[in-house]
Amino acid sequence: MAAAIAAAGNGLSLAITHLQLGTGTYVPAASGSNVQAALVAPVSGVYGVQPIAGGGVLPSGFGFQVSALFPEPVAAFFVGEIGFWAGAPGAPGSTLFAVYSQTTPFIWRAPMSGDYAATFVVAINALPPGSVTVTVDPMQSLAIAAMNTLILEHSGSLSAHDYAASRTRRMFRGSF
Repeated sequence: MAAAIAAAGNGLSLAITHLQLGTGTYVPAASGSNVQAALVAPVSGVYGVQPIAGGGVLPSGFGFQVSALFPEPVAAFFVGEIGFWAGAPGAPGSTLFAVYSQTTPFIWRAPMSGDYAATFVVAINALPPGSVTVTVDPMQSLAIAAMNTLILEHSGSLSAHDYAASRTRRMFRGSF
């Protein structure tokens, strides 16, 4: 946040460009000399870092929403930390803007059952409006749009999920 506040003081803005996943579980440092420069246990490669595929600044100006599309990992893993980056993690001049983590339980389990989209809303009242922007990667944006279209088509059809749900309702009707 210090980077965004400093940027706003100079009339600049900090652009959120990447999401990074990690397996560390902890309470992030609040401020002061313990400010994090990286995730504790980052997941490497495309399974852990992706450019922003969609999102923008919240209407209030005090936060942002971001989405990223992650490919199916070769092995499932538990996500315990999420980093919001201005610039690619590890690249010169990049800044870890915000971290979300918790000690237990993990945030979610990255599946081995296909690509998945992750969306987050970050509301931060301490930032001057306009000091944070979101940069969407156009190629990732197209991938998210295609995924959303497939989900909508799937939702509108009778699927195995619908069939299973209707059978389950029939099996348990009146037994509670």
